[in-house]
Amino acid sequence: MSQFEAIAAAIESQTADTSHTQSAVALPAPRQRYRLVDRLGADVLDNLIARYEAGEPTTALSAECGIAKSSLLRLLKERGIAMRQQSLTAEQKTRMLQLRGQGRAIRAIAAEVGCSYGTAQAFLTSRPPADL
Repeated sequence: MSQFEAIAAAIESQTADTSHTQSAVALPAPRQRYRLVDRLGADVLDNLIARYEAGEPTTALSAECGIAKSSLLRLLKERGIAMRQQSLTAEQKTRMLQLRGQGRAIRAIAAEVGCSYGTAQAFLTSRPPADL
């Protein structure tokens, strides 16, 4: 018997020995649902909408659900929910101008006043330098 025939016979005997046993086949993991509507469910979405309309910040709601803020805003928009426009209060504006007059950085001002960097920057750069 040649070396090739010996290898072929060995493979056949191994295949024949294992053909009667069942092999454990791993089942594929269930696929994750990618659509937010499917992942969250109608009851969770209704709860989010109610909480948003009650005044809870979108950052807190999105963090709680483990989704991006932009995704939450998109879901609200798709359902016809009016977006809240949060403007700076008069006290915040006055405090921002005071802090900027003291030479504080915009990021530090935003942290102290309690707004985003972008909001503070937009307000402070829209003001003429004479007002500072």
